Amino acid sequence: MKIQRIEVEGLYGLHNYEIPFDDKEKIKIIHAPNGYGKTTILKLTNDIINGNLFEINQIPFSYFSIQFDNLDTIEVFKENKSKYNDVGQHIDTFSITYKISKDSKAKEYKLGGKNNYSKLLEGRVPISYIDEEFPFLKRIGPRAWFDKRTDERITYDEIINMYGELLFMNKELNDILAEVRKMMPVHFINANRLIKSGIFNQNYNYASTAARRESSEPSVLVYSKKLAEIIENTLAKSGTLTQELDRTFPERLIQRMTCNNDNQIITIQSINKELEELENRRIKLEEVGLLATSNNTTVQPTGDIDESTIKVLSLYIEDTKKKLNVFNEVESKINLMKEIINKRFTNKIMRINTTEGFIFELPDKNFLSPDKLSSGEQNELVLIFELLFKSEFNSLILIDEPEISLHIAWQQQFLRDMLEICNLTGINILIATHSPDIINGRWDLTTGLGGC
Repeated sequence: MKIQRIEVEGLYGLHNYEIPFDDKEKIKIIHAPNGYGKTTILKLTNDIINGNLFEINQIPFSYFSIQFDNLDTIEVFKENKSKYNDVGQHIDTFSITYKISKDSKAKEYKLGGKNNYSKLLEGRVPISYIDEEFPFLKRIGPRAWFDKRTDERITYDEIINMYGELLFMNKELNDILAEVRKMMPVHFINANRLIKSGIFNQNYNYASTAARRESSEPSVLVYSKKLAEIIENTLAKSGTLTQELDRTFPERLIQRMTCNNDNQIITIQSINKELEELENRRIKLEEVGLLATSNNTTVQPTGDIDESTIKVLSLYIEDTKKKLNVFNEVESKINLMKEIINKRFTNKIMRINTTEGFIFELPDKNFLSPDKLSSGEQNELVLIFELLFKSEFNSLILIDEPEISLHIAWQQQFLRDMLEICNLTGINILIATHSPDIINGRWDLTTGLGGC
């Protein structure tokens, strides 16, 4: 499932845009000078698919449409109203209508209104209801949650501000949007990406917003820890599989010994070739940082060996392949990240550590913490990490101003890097930029929003 076309009318009361997508391409670029709504289009795409009514309400527009390649369409009509109540208080209300066209059938869902806002403002939303409606939130205090999607701690009031209208969203509509996100997850990488605010820390479970801000960390440190966690989880998965294979090895070996398979001819040469390939595989995993370095090498049998030994070795080889295959996905992502980063960064080499994540080795063999990198290096690293390790298959990734702090030479290499990542991970990318160096001649991927 991919987006085929985006349309917006009345953006800031001024702009009407149509943005077609090429279903053969993984990347789409919208470009314009500042003030034409590039970032806003990314935000609306993200907020409409994720059902963020509060965010949608903050943006002046009258109509927004997302058409998919299966011809399903999400349309949003927005009407702002302003009036005074009986006691002279000024009340801003909104009316948002989602129109969902699916399988040639269309249905409208009207949302918003004064009553919902009054409930939100009065804090009359039960905490238990929040727990039920937002499975991505984990309760860590009486009125505090940890958002597992963003690795942030948020309070009751912040949940109401950010997601409150979802509590009043039509359940049928909510289910439809959830199904869209299941087929095409959406992830917005905004321009302010170097700091992750409110990172969960057990010492701040009940802290104020101000205290939580003090716990903010550079994104590169957060992601370095995240990579260490990913590696730890992969090692745990490998360990679980290893235990299961080792536990059942005797039984499976006996079955193999008693099985007479005359059609399967295994030679000592093929055994040695397989063992050599496994040894090379281990070495590569050690170089990537996924396995601890070992001085032990696999001893290859020489001379004639009997059929029983061949069966033992063949089963050992099969099991070892399964154990090492657990690392395939993480290994390929780490390899591509290291390849891109080590080409770009000068006088430093990215190293992967199972406990620290990524660190950088200097020419004098000392190490540099990721937060000591330049702003351009941090921007590059954050983008690459989010695309490789925080994006699901077939996700739509929305990237705002990737050129921030990047040298012109890096900007010109950006699309090439993105295409490599798209091919590896199966994601699609929508970019908002005003840099011709990011486009780097690929005008066939672009739509201008005017003023260019």
